[in-house]
Amino acid sequence: VASAPAEPPASTAAESQVIGRSVQGRPITAVQFGDPAAEPVALVVGLIHGDEHAGLRVVDRIEARADELQGVQLWVIPSVNPDGARAHARKNAHGVDLNRNFPYRWRGGLPHSDGYYPGPEPASEPETRAVIDFVRQIKPQISIWYHQPWGAVLACRGRPAIAARYAKLVKMGTSCRGSGLPGT
Repeated sequence: VASAPAEPPASTAAESQVIGRSVQGRPITAVQFGDPAAEPVALVVGLIHGDEHAGLRVVDRIEARADELQGVQLWVIPSVNPDGARAHARKNAHGVDLNRNFPYRWRGGLPHSDGYYPGPEPASEPETRAVIDFVRQIKPQISIWYHQPWGAVLACRGRPAIAARYAKLVKMGTSCRGSGLPGT
């Protein structure tokens, strides 16, 4: 007697959507993995600075192992800054450091030539607005944004115990070096 086929696993890439466009019109895409009905909801961002590509390798590994996800709705944005990634430049095509362009504690006054130029006003950039709108839509309980230069998991605010646990899993230390940064 043949047995009934097993239930198919929850969709590993249940949804892919363009959440916005960059200054130069490139799509900013979010891909959903895991169980689309699950709580909690998590967000992973692979790249925000166009010259920091290591997060893209992490995103590739997540995609390769997505069929192992259970009990979580995971959204992945491979790149918030496709123009910067293409140009291998930290900033977007307007010359704005997108990591300083978010409204939280935004502070202007830096010249356009500064490496951390936050833009002319909070959320002035289409990439920033796309991410803000998307986060408001999915309401993640946790988000992980990959950056390269500090070699640590920032565990300053939000849920530091979870950040410390993540740091242990990935064999990194924790730091509060980035606490107080404007516009992040």
